[in-house]
Formats: sequence, structure tokens, C-alpha cells
Amino acid sequence: MPGDHVLFNGALRLRARGDEAVIVKVPIPMQVVILSAGAAAGQGVTALLTAKWLGASDRGILAVAQSISLLLVLVGGLGLIQATRMLLANEASGVTLQLHGRLSTQLMVLQLILAATVGVASFSNLTMSSGWFPLSCLVVMSVAGLRAALTREALHGLGWHRAASGLEMSASFVALVTISLAYARNSLTLNLALGALAMAALTQSALQQLVLRRATRGTRDQTPSASWTQDLLKSRRVFALCLPALVAALGMALATRMDRLLLAYFANDKTVGVYATAATLADLPWILPVAMSPMIVRQVAQSRSMKHHASWWRRVVVATVALSLVVFVMGGYLMEVFLGGDFGGNLSLFAVLLLGSVAIASLQVDLAACNGIGDLKSSAVSAIWGAAVGVASYIVLIRIFGLMGCGYATVVTYSTMAIIARVRLRSSATYRQTRKMNSQWA
Repeated sequence: MPGDHVLFNGALRLRARGDEAVIVKVPIPMQVVILSAGAAAGQGVTALLTAKWLGASDRGILAVAQSISLLLVLVGGLGLIQATRMLLANEASGVTLQLHGRLSTQLMVLQLILAATVGVASFSNLTMSSGWFPLSCLVVMSVAGLRAALTREALHGLGWHRAASGLEMSASFVALVTISLAYARNSLTLNLALGALAMAALTQSALQQLVLRRATRGTRDQTPSASWTQDLLKSRRVFALCLPALVAALGMALATRMDRLLLAYFANDKTVGVYATAATLADLPWILPVAMSPMIVRQVAQSRSMKHHASWWRRVVVATVALSLVVFVMGGYLMEVFLGGDFGGNLSLFAVLLLGSVAIASLQVDLAACNGIGDLKSSAVSAIWGAAVGVASYIVLIRIFGLMGCGYATVVTYSTMAIIARVRLRSSATYRQTRKMNSQWA
């Protein structure tokens, strides 16, 4: 199966010199980071503009809708989202792109039921928003979001990292452009913003399917179609393999998204809007570890070695710290000057949340290495610890410190997961074997 060079040639044309074009080669990891940064920028600018144009309360409702949708995607994926990169990168797993597509379709049916029941009930109880349109948007965001997440991970698993990141960036700008045009026409409302987010999820999913069909043309599985019973047996085998990833998804969902939901329960939409805006800006340093994780998973899965883990970890963590300093200066200006009002006066919250980004960087690299060797259990263990510590921390600290307490609990949660991930990594047989080989060569 070809990699993402089918879609991109790995070169950027900068300018023409006489009759010859000057071609500058840009390393693939740098291209992936640029595309991931573009996606994060689109999402971040959308969050900022909706906060400014709609106000803190409506921004809070949008944040709750996005959090519920993401939780449903992680839960509805039954661990396949987290396991896809390793399964498709490792031919020994026996999971083909065709089988992955059939499993994705099965999960979408279950996701529709989950979103129409649990998702709708949660959104109605946690916000002041009601009516068929916002609830329908939530369902669309959840179902299309699941399909988009599964296909994105399939692209990463096949080595098409730039395609996956580029399509995610395109989708983020669909929502941004739609919301901006609505504001320019004085027709921007909360419902329209929710509709724009739903349309972005649908667009990403549709474009991904087109790319997959074009890139895999002529490489389809030529074996006869499996019967219903054969598919069922394969599905059971794959989902049994994904069980640790499912546990990890549930724990990670609680650890990373319960802050907004618990704050909505204990406070109000406006408080959630302020927190969600600060958290969105604080998430910007995640660009690097999130962009690098797929490549680390694939490299470790193919080499079955931790040889390059230490260098990856140092580069990603140091770069995340540097990026956090830049984001603090930029984000401080945006919150105090650009947004102002209810969003101002929260620099201390912003600084605390940025500390959590450094912990996430370490977590992402270590778990990517674990996933690469097929150790999905480490993700599950880290997530369970994070969820357990997080639930207790959020409930206690929000009650005592309010908005700042939510920020403190976030740092405690992320740090706990990062520590557990590092402990799990160091105890793995592959890590110890690599360390032993490196010391012998030294």
C-alpha cells in the first residue's frame, strides 16, 4: 500500500528563477506540523471569534456541545480509533483497510443511537439551549465526527500523515469561513454556529472518503467479500484486541473533557465560556506532540524498537515549553485586549493551563511509543489513573477555588497521566531491550 507520497510529492515550489523552478524540499515531519498548526489555528480562531461575537454564555454552550460530541466519539469508537494506527501499520495484525471500513460503518450505527439518547439528554441538562436544531447539530457532529476520526487514523496508519492533517485543516476552515460570513451579514446566531461546526465535521468526513478512494484505486482487496458471519467473527476479534484502547478512550475522555462538563454542572454557561476560551488557547502548544505522535507510532511499529524515543521526547517537550511561552504572550493579549469584558483578568488561569500542555507533550510521546509496540494497555492504565484523580480533583477544587480550581485540577490530571505513562514505558520489555542494546554499542 503506498504512503502519502501518492497525494503529495514532498516538495514546495517557492519561486521561478529564469526558466527553472526553484524547488525546496521540506521534511515530511515539518509539513505535518505546519498542516496540524493550520488546523489548530482554524479551530482556535473560530473559538476566539465566536467568543467575541456571541459572548461568554453562547461560547460556553458551544464548548459543552463540542465536549459532549468528542466524548461520544471517543466512547463510540470502542477503542478502534486509538488502535487503528498500530493495526494498519503492522501487517501482522491482519486488519485491512477494507475491514476497517466495514467496522467503521457498524460503529456509526451505534453512534447514532448513542448520540440521539445520551448525547441529547446530556446537552439539554447541562445548557440552557433547547430545540430540535441544536440537538440535531449535536447528533450530526457526533456521528460525522466519529467517521472522520476513524478515517483520519486510518490515513495515519497507512503513512498518509500529510493527507490526514491537511484534510483536518480544511475542515477547520469550513467552520471559520461560515461563521465569519454569517457575522459579516449580521446573521450570526448560536444555532448557525452549531450548524457550521456540524457542517465542518460532514465536510471532513466526505473529503476523507474521496481521498481514500482516489489514493487506493487499483489497490483494493481482491479477495471475495466476507459473509456476514465471517465479518462478525472478525469484528469480535478486532474489538477484543481494542479493549485496552476502549478503556483508554473512556479514561482519556473523562480526563481531558470533564473539566468543561463539571464546570457547567457546578457553575453556568458564562463561566464555561471563559474557561473554554482560555483552555482553547492553552491547547495550542499541543500542536507539536499531536502532529508527531502518528509518525512515532508508525516508526516504532515498523522497527519494533525504542531507539529514537529519547530524542523524540526531548525535542517535543523542549519545543512545547518554548511554544507555551510564545502562546502565553499572544494569548494574554487576546484575552485582555481583543476579547476583554468577561474574558479579561484571567491570565493566572491561562498560565496554569499552559503547564498542563507540557505534561500532555510528555504523555503523547510516551504513549505513542507504547502504542507502536502494540502496548495499548499503558494508554488504558494512564487514562484510568487520570480519570480517577481528575474526577476527585475537579469536584474538590472547583468547589473550593471555582474557575481557578478547574485549572488546578486540569494540571493535576494531566501530570498524573504523564507520570504513569513514563513509568509504564520504562517497565516495558522493548524499552529495556533497546536500552541494553544502546549501552552495548556505547
